[in-house]
Amino acid sequence: MSANRVPILLNYYALANEGRALIYGQITTKRPGDLSFNAFSRRTTFRTLLSLYRSRALTNTTVKLHYQEFELEAVTDETGFFMVSHDVDQKEFPLYDVTVDGKPVLLLEGLYDRSLNRIVTPDIVVSDIDDTILHSHISRKLRKLSTLMFTPVERRMAVEPVKELIQRIVDQGATAFYLSNSEQNLYPLIYRFLILNSFPAGPVFLKQMRRLRDVIRYRKLPTPEVHKLKMLNILLPMFPEKNFVLIGDNTQYDLSIYLTAAKNYPDNVKAIYIRRAIPMPDELAKAAELKEQLAKSNIEFHYGDDFASVKWPESNDLIAPAKEAHSAEPSKGAILFDKEQDGQDLNVQFRNPKPGNGSHVNKP
Repeated sequence: MSANRVPILLNYYALANEGRALIYGQITTKRPGDLSFNAFSRRTTFRTLLSLYRSRALTNTTVKLHYQEFELEAVTDETGFFMVSHDVDQKEFPLYDVTVDGKPVLLLEGLYDRSLNRIVTPDIVVSDIDDTILHSHISRKLRKLSTLMFTPVERRMAVEPVKELIQRIVDQGATAFYLSNSEQNLYPLIYRFLILNSFPAGPVFLKQMRRLRDVIRYRKLPTPEVHKLKMLNILLPMFPEKNFVLIGDNTQYDLSIYLTAAKNYPDNVKAIYIRRAIPMPDELAKAAELKEQLAKSNIEFHYGDDFASVKWPESNDLIAPAKEAHSAEPSKGAILFDKEQDGQDLNVQFRNPKPGNGSHVNKP
């Protein structure tokens, strides 16, 4: 490790349900600096993001998480990410230190919650970030890069209809989770955006870190949709008694991923809401067909750019029981909710790629 670089805990969260905690984080090495993204200029925004993309993950390393009454060991993967599960009682255990080989890891003040967050609400709303709650221009590569690297967080625009929808759901008894294909490098910026725009507090699950050259070359990481499905395959079994609302947009793979999650966990996924960020062929007819078929499985569906008419928990009023999930994966080239209903299969296509089953969860 360079003498100018120090290990930094870039991201951290601990959540718990029914005596079991899930603790995760990201450790990188870089030169210390201000990562608050508070009142940054365009130049400072660019330089800070550049430093984050030039940071190096602390890979395949044992780290110790220090709490008041005990310590936990975690091993980072090849991207510097760690995730551990731990039995918990009713005591609180805020994180107060992290060490590697007995040396301290720098903890960032004001960029994550160090406490244990017990999820006690009956519902959980899981939202995508880019082009779902944050205007990111994913479908326009140059504008996306320019907006990301040069626009101060205070000038980044929230998607107000989705923000209001999430807030309404939370106000009725839900906890907000944020699940994105954005890389871990962007965590400080995303955390600041959520705070600045008064989004409900909750864990942020991001994809693995990327290097600067990958961003410049628009090089995609393998299987870009698998991260979200892997995380859903961790979170849904962890909260088997809770209802899930899944919110995304139509620029990437959200609908495909959420339909697969609904197929695998039909008793838990109660609603899927998709923001129309870009126009798609025959979208309204396909959305209407999908809404009708999902209603038969007690799942509410809404597709559009306005969510004022959505009143969670509408899906709880639907009387058709959920059916057992099929084990088969969706067929290639289509987005499916593959359940036999009234002798017919639903085959609705909005985007081409399909997700894998995400059954092996070992990194974000």
